[in-house]
Amino acid sequence: MIQINKLDIAKKMKAYCVKGVSVSIIKEDKLASVNNYGVIHNNLNLPVDDMSVFNACSISKIATTLLTLKLVSDGLLHLDKNVNDQMKSWKVSENEYTKTSKVTLRSLLCH
Repeated sequence: MIQINKLDIAKKMKAYCVKGVSVSIIKEDKLASVNNYGVIHNNLNLPVDDMSVFNACSISKIATTLLTLKLVSDGLLHLDKNVNDQMKSWKVSENEYTKTSKVTLRSLLCH
């Protein structure tokens, strides 16, 4: 079992002026725990719960990159192959750029 120090979370929330947060821990490809802290809406004093929705912004880029690199590590995808050779339901349209250089996962992840 992974232990979360609630005091440390509270200190970080205060230091960064975060009113509410949900911390999920994934262990061995499974959701190990979900811990909710603070409020989702300060004026209404609504506590964060398992159904709270947060604006994650650019964190999706990190998650996408990690998943992509895992699939590359497993040999299911390739960083330097034309993505059109790896995708099934959608293709990058031919254009001036793709005439001289094909789009690869490496180029997409570096964008």
